[in-house]
Amino acid sequence: MFISPSTQNKSTWALTVILGIAPMAFFGWKMLSLTSGFNFWVLMFAIFLLLCVVGFVATPYKYILTGAHLVVKRYWRDVSIPLSDIKIIRLITEDEKKTIWRSFGYAGPFGYFGVFSSSKLSKLHVCARRYTNLTLVTTESKNYLFAPDDPQLIEAVRDKIRDKR
Repeated sequence: MFISPSTQNKSTWALTVILGIAPMAFFGWKMLSLTSGFNFWVLMFAIFLLLCVVGFVATPYKYILTGAHLVVKRYWRDVSIPLSDIKIIRLITEDEKKTIWRSFGYAGPFGYFGVFSSSKLSKLHVCARRYTNLTLVTTESKNYLFAPDDPQLIEAVRDKIRDKR
């Protein structure tokens, strides 16, 4: 078994602080200054809080390679990919990284998740807390983009797949 944690790098951590704490303080201050009931700022605070919670529970906290699966551990609904389904696993290049954009996904406090697109890599199911060590995992049906702290996970998966065949 191989375990790689998933932590935020400095830029994602800074984004979490700037986009997470600063607006919360602003919305909280605005809500404290309310003189009447429901207000636009209460709605904004609720929406932002919901986005932060979703971002926290949907981004991974570790990647685990078991005997038969690559498991992406999240606080809500883990992603499990059978090793027999994996066709390609590799780091993506800087040129490929520049072609990625969000289709129906989240890029904000706590990381990145959802469906992203790329002119070079097609549709990607992203589940990452950082934008470094971006790892492409291609199966018959989907392309995944993960970002383990330890890029040795790639070689460990390749070794397991080789041993199975």
